[in-house]
Amino acid sequence: MIRTAASLTALTVVFALVLYLSYSCGNDGDGSPSPTANPSPVVEHPTPTTTPPRPSPTSQPKFASQILFPEDTALILGTGCWQCDGPTTGLRRIYRDPSGSIRIDQILSVDRLGIERRDDRGKPYVTGLAISPDGTDMMVSLCIEDSCANGGLGIWGPNSAVVIVRSTDGGVTWDIVGEFEGGIHLLGLIDDGVAYGYWYERSAEDPSVQPSFALFPTLDPIAPPADDFWPVAAVDGQIVWTPQSQEGSPQYSDGSEFPNLPDDADATIAVFDPYTRGDDVPVIWSSRNGGYFLSLVTSDGNANQTVALPSNLGSVIADGLGSVYTNVSVIAPESGVDLPAQFSGQLPALVDMKTGTIHPISDHLQPDERNARDTLFAVQTGPFARVDDTRSCLNLRTSPGLEATKVACLADGVLLRHDSVAVTNQDVEWLQVTAPDGTQGWAATEFLEW
Repeated sequence: MIRTAASLTALTVVFALVLYLSYSCGNDGDGSPSPTANPSPVVEHPTPTTTPPRPSPTSQPKFASQILFPEDTALILGTGCWQCDGPTTGLRRIYRDPSGSIRIDQILSVDRLGIERRDDRGKPYVTGLAISPDGTDMMVSLCIEDSCANGGLGIWGPNSAVVIVRSTDGGVTWDIVGEFEGGIHLLGLIDDGVAYGYWYERSAEDPSVQPSFALFPTLDPIAPPADDFWPVAAVDGQIVWTPQSQEGSPQYSDGSEFPNLPDDADATIAVFDPYTRGDDVPVIWSSRNGGYFLSLVTSDGNANQTVALPSNLGSVIADGLGSVYTNVSVIAPESGVDLPAQFSGQLPALVDMKTGTIHPISDHLQPDERNARDTLFAVQTGPFARVDDTRSCLNLRTSPGLEATKVACLADGVLLRHDSVAVTNQDVEWLQVTAPDGTQGWAATEFLEW
């Protein structure tokens, strides 16, 4: 559903996703039934002072047997078909409900948003997504006029226009941030309500014009440390850039390096967790001597743990609890992964940093899925309580009682995090929960699945 935004002044979030973007087409469906930490303030980044030796992987790269979809975990995955020309078509949230069954909720699709194009060229389409690793802050740009040169596919149209929408409740409800003239593509979040990306200015007359980088929705320009650098991540409020066609290391905007990759690292393929605060930033990189590696990098830029990978795995996200999730492409039959017949696509996977093994996750796939995209955008951790059957919204209160102050009203479908037992007051059972935006309070269990 769409709620009209009260103001355009709130800074929009942009998250720098990955160098690796695959675009494909496919039909969405609403699926079948199948946590949140408050951000720390933006701080100046430290300047690395040492160059570490090449990290030694803990093991040789290998796939392990698939694992069942983890409990108390929700994955936000992109929809669309694998290796088709076209954009990501939406987002779905997948987790295990209290009965242990896998639940699939379509949280974003063009049809659900109800946004119309200004012209007669079909439906709006997604041009970029900026999502925090825990899925608590999401921004999406959609083309609503002409051609928006989506991800390098197609051409930029001089009459292009984009609408940006935002969700702060895990993708259940969406606000319109604003409409913008030009071809805008969100890449990632730099802070809550602040997005960065690139855009083709509508005023330009040359279709071959190169895009400029900016923050959204303010359109404040941002500059790379050198020509041919592309923004790929935000670490502690600072944008990280990687070179596209020249040798060099990832750098902050001021030219200082992050992280301290080994001398033989090829920085042009580095894949970062797109939006990170604190230590243990996961980075995938390749060696010019061969091989791919996943390192957990500390805030001072040094790799403290590294495992070898069988290939460049695309997006990578740490859940904050010691686990790293990524994507893997089609798995060979001998891997033992149970897949639908003639499946061709990519799967979410869990990387065991201690053993260097990769555990694909596939039991959420529907029998007729043949080429799922399932690009990983966020990982949420529970235990969960899902708002259900309120017919309006669920009041969140400061204490367990009907007279307690209301601090929020949450829509059906919102996943709350809880770590407590229920208490009874005034013949009503209450559970202490945390909303996706970090608001804490008490909710009546009558309207919760938990």
